[in-house]
Amino acid sequence: MNEAHSRILQTLQYGMITAEEAERLLDAVREQKPKNNTCDFCHLSADSLAFLAGFVRLRGNLRELARDREMSHWSARTRLDEIIAELGYDVSEGNEEQDREITRIQVLDQLQAGEITADEATEQLRSLRG
Repeated sequence: MNEAHSRILQTLQYGMITAEEAERLLDAVREQKPKNNTCDFCHLSADSLAFLAGFVRLRGNLRELARDREMSHWSARTRLDEIIAELGYDVSEGNEEQDREITRIQVLDQLQAGEITADEATEQLRSLRG
């Protein structure tokens, strides 16, 4: 059994993924053609693999994944960026408009979680306009 198999089984054991998700991941690992005896996902932590499994299960819907994992959309997006960086891809910041949209979502998540008041949210959203 290789390291990827062990990590998938570990995430299943900890209840981080369902048996069906584990089976799909194991099938994917079995079908993967090794390149220099390594795979891009083999070095990921069990938590990262579980996060990606959930992301795939929800067809890339990050907002649903955040809800499923009981975390804010902003936290889920940050975690996805961390995994992308773990895989060796550049996670450089997007353009200014994209950054404003991310901040807007973060403010709304904080408001929904009760971390800030409606007046504070309004003020922060107004400051994003320019």
